[in-house]
Amino acid sequence: MNPAPGTSWPDLHYVDTEQVELDVCAIIARGTRLRRRRLVAKVAAAAVVVAIAPVAIAVDVGGSGPVPHAPFAGQVRHTVGQRDAKAPGTATTFGTTENGPAEASPKTADRASSYRMFSIARAVVRHAMTLPRSYGRLLAVAGARAGSGLWFTATAGRLKLFRLSTAGALRSWALPTPARSVRASSGVGLAVSATGVAWIGVGSTLVSFDTKTSHLSTWRLPAVARSSSADRLNADRSKADSVAVSQDGYVAVATSRSSAVSVLDPHAGTFRQIKLPSAADQPLAVGFARNGTLGIGYERLGKPRSAAVLLVERTGAERSVPVPEPTAVAAYGASGLLVGVTTLYVVHARGHPRPLILPDDSTGLASVATPPAPLPGDWLAVATGTSILTFPATTTSHAIATDQSTLWLTPQPRCHPRHRCPAGYHVLASDSEGDLWVAPNADPRTIELVKVR
Repeated sequence: MNPAPGTSWPDLHYVDTEQVELDVCAIIARGTRLRRRRLVAKVAAAAVVVAIAPVAIAVDVGGSGPVPHAPFAGQVRHTVGQRDAKAPGTATTFGTTENGPAEASPKTADRASSYRMFSIARAVVRHAMTLPRSYGRLLAVAGARAGSGLWFTATAGRLKLFRLSTAGALRSWALPTPARSVRASSGVGLAVSATGVAWIGVGSTLVSFDTKTSHLSTWRLPAVARSSSADRLNADRSKADSVAVSQDGYVAVATSRSSAVSVLDPHAGTFRQIKLPSAADQPLAVGFARNGTLGIGYERLGKPRSAAVLLVERTGAERSVPVPEPTAVAAYGASGLLVGVTTLYVVHARGHPRPLILPDDSTGLASVATPPAPLPGDWLAVATGTSILTFPATTTSHAIATDQSTLWLTPQPRCHPRHRCPAGYHVLASDSEGDLWVAPNADPRTIELVKVR
C-alpha cells in the first residue's frame, strides 16, 4: 500500500597514607569523552524537539580546528558551539558552558582534539510502502546489484518475492512455497544476481526465479550432516539460514544445525559440500568476495571464542580465520570480506583479519541488529536505535573516522494508537546506486527509502 499522494513521511579518597599516582592525561581524555557523549545527547534531543532543518551540525567540544570533510557533497554545516575568544579554554554549546583543561600535555591535547567535531544531520524519508495486514514481517531483503531498488520476501498464504523501486512502484511474484513451510523452517535466505535471478532458500529447498522471464526452478538441497552441538544445545537461537550468489552465478546455502555448506553450480546442476572444521561447528552466514572467494561464518555453540570465518578459494584451498562475530559476511573491496554486525572485521581473501576503523565513542553500535550497508565512495551506514551513522570505511585513524562521520537523526516511527512502538530497525539495505532502505521495528511490514545525502 503506497502513501497517498502528497503525504509526508519525514514523518570516580582513599583513606590510606600511601601516595597515589594519578594519570592526569588519561583523566582529562576520559572527561572529554564523557562531555562529548552528554553533548551529543543534548544535540540529538534538541534536534527532535525543535525539528531542526535537515542540515548537518558541527559540535565543537573544545579547541579550534578545521571543519571536517563532509561525507557527501552538498552537506551544509552550522557551528553550534564556538570557542569564546575572551575566555580561552571554554566552549559553549546550546547555552551550556563547560571548562576545558587548564593544562595538558601535547599528547593529551592531540587525543582530545579527536573529539572536537561531530556532525549531526536530519534524515528524510523519501518514500514509504506498507504491506497489507494479511502479511507478516519482512523475512529477507537484498538491495539491487544493478541499478536501484530493493528485493524482499514476505508471506500471506504463500511466500512472495517483491521488488520496490525508488519511485515507489511495487511488483510481486508468488512462489510455490506455502506459508506453513516458511514457519516450519528456521529462516529464509535471499540473494539476487545482477541479472535479476532471485535465489530463495527455505528449509531444505532452494528456489531459483528469473524475474525477467518468470522461469522458476526448484532444487532439493543435498542431505548435510547435522552439527553434533545441535542436539545438546538450544540451536534455535542461531536461525541464520543464509544464501549468497557469486558474480559468476555460483550459489552458497547455509542452514542452521548443520555442519557443512552446500554450493550449487547452476550450469551443471550439481551441488558440492564444504565441511566445517569440526562436526560441532554450525554455519551462521555465507558471502562471496568479488574475486569469487567464499566466506563462511561459523561457530561452535557452547564454546566461547570458537567463532571464525572459513575462506574457500576457487581452487579449493581453505583457511580458517578467527573473528569475534561471524554472523554476517559481505563483499568488501576487490578481494575482501566484511564480517560481523556490531564488531566489524575486514578479512582479506587470503586471511589477515583486521578490525574496521570506527568513529570514536560509537557506543551506539551495541544496539545495532542489522549488518552495515555499503554506500558509494567506500562509505558504510549502520542503523542504531534512533539514527543512522554513516562513516568512511577506508580510514586508518579513529580521529579521521570521527571527523568525517555523520549521525543522521531519523523521523519518529508511525505507530498505531495503544500499540507498542519500539525504536530501531530490523532491516537495513542499500542498492548499487547508494539508495538506503530501512524497515522500522515499530511497523515490520513497512519499507522506507531514507535520504542521507
